[in-house]
Amino acid sequence: MHALHDDKATIITCTYVSALWRSIAHPHLFASLKYNRKTGRFEDLRDFLDAHPDIARCVRTLELVCSFRGYITDITRTGEWDKGPNVDRALLATIVGRLPRLQELHLTNIWLVGPFDDGGQAVEASGLSAAGSTMGDVTSQPPPYRLQKLVLDWCSGPGDPGGCSLAALTDILSLFTSILYLELHWTKWADNSTQPQNVSPRALLAAAGTLQVRTLVGEGLTKRISPVDLVTESLCQSFRQLLAPSCIRELRLVDGNGGPWTLPRSRAFGEFVAHAATRAQHIFLPFWIGLKTEHGPDDPEHWRAFNLHTLTSLTSLALTFHFPPRESPASAGAAQRDVASSYVARVCAALLAHVPSTPGLRLLTLELRGVRTVDDVKRAQRIALGALDAAFAQSPHARTLQQVEAVLAGWGKKEDLGKCTAAMRKAMPRLGGKRGLLRVSQRLLWIQSPKRV
Repeated sequence: MHALHDDKATIITCTYVSALWRSIAHPHLFASLKYNRKTGRFEDLRDFLDAHPDIARCVRTLELVCSFRGYITDITRTGEWDKGPNVDRALLATIVGRLPRLQELHLTNIWLVGPFDDGGQAVEASGLSAAGSTMGDVTSQPPPYRLQKLVLDWCSGPGDPGGCSLAALTDILSLFTSILYLELHWTKWADNSTQPQNVSPRALLAAAGTLQVRTLVGEGLTKRISPVDLVTESLCQSFRQLLAPSCIRELRLVDGNGGPWTLPRSRAFGEFVAHAATRAQHIFLPFWIGLKTEHGPDDPEHWRAFNLHTLTSLTSLALTFHFPPRESPASAGAAQRDVASSYVARVCAALLAHVPSTPGLRLLTLELRGVRTVDDVKRAQRIALGALDAAFAQSPHARTLQQVEAVLAGWGKKEDLGKCTAAMRKAMPRLGGKRGLLRVSQRLLWIQSPKRV
């Protein structure tokens, strides 16, 4: 029966065999519940769970989805935001509280509504008032809810007036005491400078510094956002205040739209690392080639700001380098090509110099986006493979490295992996030759679009 968890039709057929079979199949049939609304709100799910407690006891995975984006466009135009797919902490608490075995929660295309203060004023900049919402009051102590996985996919704020406020995100996260796996995918965040600063919800204060998150994944968090630094600093500050010290074991940042690691952005990230990720074993960071920044790879202060020296348990480091297309302005001109040619090696050398040598890195992954063909690999002046090979050989982690994986990522069909591997090993003889540490793989990229369900 466990092997049929995705085959609902077969499970339903099993319920007709006998009463015993029905009792066995019933928990598997309702282990995953997807509540897909094309219009309106989600309060009726609460009524459904009250009417069917036997189903509620079986649910382990719940997905709340608003699938008809045309409806969202209509109510945004009319300004009737209270009729939209709004979810806030109080509503979510009433739903999660009725699901005693819930392990995973997915929110897709949902409007996240911010908390209310004691005076009934909404934190949200959208203007949604307490009178226009049926959400309940927050409690002074967060309920002891725990999740194995929480995923926010393409969420935004009411009416999407600039995106979801960080207050709404932290308010919803404060509902839980532990989330083993937290994913934020392509969620649009509002500028925190537009939010009132004098609101301090009691539930947020009670949960401050207590949330346990083991794996944090952020993808496309700066998509459609300006300025990049402000949002990144605000996100890091919010998580630093909410998360328990040294709780993160894996941190993955996949920057959807890219942005330079300026000194303020690096400091905000470094402060977050020093608070919540000092015992992290794996970190994934993105870098963009050809973007102007006031602090380059040779600035010592720039790399100290990342606080990588606090990662005393780090054994795996993954870096993504985004190279501009050959025809783009960032790749035009000999001077810019020279900058790109040494950027990867200098960044890697600077980062490895700040990572503690004990226990030392075991796995280093380099994803080279925009490097797909054999010609791209042979273009040594573009990705500086020789300099990168030398940087690894001189690194204090050279004795502990067990594998360096180079991932060639690009658009279009896959090239001959054997030829690409041979070219990479020829360009990096220290890793690919005598030591045999270099492993080459390929990955196709695609353009991310709003999730359709």
